[in-house]
Amino acid sequence: MATRPPDGGVPRVDLTLSLDPFLALPARSVLFHAKDQGKALGHGYVGTEHVLLGLLCEREGVAAQVLDELGVRLGAAQLEVERAVGRGQSVLGPLGYSPRAQRLMELSIHEAVGMGRTLINTEHILLSVQRLGEGTAVRVLQQLDVSVPDVRKAVVAYIEGLGETVGSEAEAVVAAEPPVQGMPAGEILVRQGVITKEQLSLALEQARRSDELIGRTLVNLGLIDESELVRALALQVGLEFVDFSVASVDPAAAKLLPPAVAWRHLALPIAERKGKLVVAMVNSANSQLVEDIELVTDRKVQPVIATPSDLIRAIREHLGPPETEGSPGL
Repeated sequence: MATRPPDGGVPRVDLTLSLDPFLALPARSVLFHAKDQGKALGHGYVGTEHVLLGLLCEREGVAAQVLDELGVRLGAAQLEVERAVGRGQSVLGPLGYSPRAQRLMELSIHEAVGMGRTLINTEHILLSVQRLGEGTAVRVLQQLDVSVPDVRKAVVAYIEGLGETVGSEAEAVVAAEPPVQGMPAGEILVRQGVITKEQLSLALEQARRSDELIGRTLVNLGLIDESELVRALALQVGLEFVDFSVASVDPAAAKLLPPAVAWRHLALPIAERKGKLVVAMVNSANSQLVEDIELVTDRKVQPVIATPSDLIRAIREHLGPPETEGSPGL
């Protein structure tokens, strides 16, 4: 049974959860299709080839339309994947993503941002296959007589045919979704499919009666969890959300902030990136907090958002417990 990707490496965690806040509904569907294709072929992982099949399964997506124009059909692509990788036996349990598939999805974020979008859509994933330039998906396209460098040109041409404005690269959204930054958190959760409009209406009425914030009401009603709320808040303010079950913490960066300061503000440096100290925190809107951390660490700070419970665990792990075991100040 194919339990490891042919490109090498060990399958990693399920990216769907960590990427979910950044996925438009068609792109989310692509990843679910990719898992189904992997299981159907008896492969114990999700590779770039399964993501390609997922793009073809999402028939209403721009990527599928472009691939169709390039002469790529789902059945033929499935046969080429089977020839390239083989067929395994039945697969039980969740599938991890191969390192190359993970890189593919990371590139999709860059493609979306480069086009001025806050959500990944199917065309961004397809452009990332072209940008990656290697892997089983690329080999499958080549076997189907598709010139991989022409994929980007085909996406741009398709968009222009829709009358869309093509920016620095390509923006291909048939029904373009409005930016989420600044949108109320409840509406973001509806748009992500986490809650329904009816559930949001119920929560808004409950929040008015109890005089509490809508996010807290949604959590108290059991409609969302803490992570889903904080992900939505991160999108609302246009900042990166950090999932500590996936992200790693650079111990050297963490130690730049004194433990007392980290506990008092519930903030933790997690990396140094492009000359800036990336600091996970709960209240990124507190400009004074950012200035204080910059003063203490002598670094320019790039704030990112994490859940309070994740931060408490991470600070305890990397900097030790608070001087008194009371609740940290927010």
